[in-house]
Amino acid sequence: MGKPEAILNLINYLWWLFREVDEAIRLGLTRDAATEAITLPKRFLISRFSPASRVSPLIQNFHRLNVMATYQALSNERGEQSKIHRAA
Repeated sequence: MGKPEAILNLINYLWWLFREVDEAIRLGLTRDAATEAITLPKRFLISRFSPASRVSPLIQNFHRLNVMATYQALSNERGEQSKIHRAA
């Protein structure tokens, strides 16, 4: 089982992600625009002095996938599927 701090950090990230994507949808951003606009804050990144910092690019890419998946899920829930493909 993970450390309580790590679990709390993950929960905080997921709530932050939900709020950011929800706001992007309310503002009318497409999925691609939201993915570019919603960047991962430093508080969720691994310190560059940590040996684990080598996975930072991977974390950034997972974050982009999380934004896209959250956008898709919220759009489907709200029946706004057309906004996802409008930019394509």
